[in-house]
Amino acid sequence: MKLAGLLSITICAATLSYCQTWKSTGVENTGREIFYNADNITILDVGQHKNVIKVRFKEQFVNQHVSGVLYSSGYTLTLYAFDCKKKLWSINELIFYKPSGEVIRDYTYEFEWSTAPPGSPMALLSYFIRNRYSGNS
Repeated sequence: MKLAGLLSITICAATLSYCQTWKSTGVENTGREIFYNADNITILDVGQHKNVIKVRFKEQFVNQHVSGVLYSSGYTLTLYAFDCKKKLWSINELIFYKPSGEVIRDYTYEFEWSTAPPGSPMALLSYFIRNRYSGNS
């Protein structure tokens, strides 16, 4: 009986660790709202870049080609890093999912720091993250 109770607690804890709170950024890309994972924000140093904020974003897609195949719908999870002091960003991971949650394709990238064109969705996301998590605007 103790084993069953312990197993039940373990399963519940494992399930909860995968729960994520997606909050609106207020930013849209081609008419689709972009959300961020509010429960999984990390701040770390990456080489010469100090206090880098890493955030995962979620965005729906429609009629997207992935690896030569057209998918009518799904979503992406993208892990970005933001150097708020230097106002730079880098994409670290891009995962395409079917609506069912099945992974279509996973891309991983080395840090390549870029600036965002003024008024672009990335510039707005950078501004949002800087204001929310670093206090720098």
